[in-house]
Amino acid sequence: MRWENGEWGFERELDALRRVFQEEYCFETTTWIIPSNESSQYDIMSNALNFIRDFDNSDNLFILYYAGHGLINRYRQSTWAL
Repeated sequence: MRWENGEWGFERELDALRRVFQEEYCFETTTWIIPSNESSQYDIMSNALNFIRDFDNSDNLFILYYAGHGLINRYRQSTWAL
């Protein structure tokens, strides 16, 4: 997953990683574009929970690759950051 308006070239990085997973290992992949808005934290968590709910199976392997930064908020919690 990456931010919709990230400026660090993560789009190329994620495309390259997606090709490796699909072409070399025959994995299905999904790319999430994180909206840059007030509810982005909720969007990330909602997408992750829905994905797990829809595909949870002992035969599945979940790999989450996050292209972005993180920080500790005022409540000392880890936070996804643009």
